[in-house]
Amino acid sequence: MYYDEQVINGILCHRNLPNGEWIPFTPEQLTQKFVQAKERISQLVNEIEEMNEIALSEN
Repeated sequence: MYYDEQVINGILCHRNLPNGEWIPFTPEQLTQKFVQAKERISQLVNEIEEMNEIALSEN
């Protein structure tokens, strides 16, 4: 499966074929991507904090 994203003229777009048409994301799609990214960042921060706590407790 092919998937690509690119900013074109300041607008985030995607396509599903290597030579396919670029399709702009809708505001709703962008909101969903933003929320998912925030959730993933939060998960990663929690994992890093847990690893730091473990490392500090081992010293």
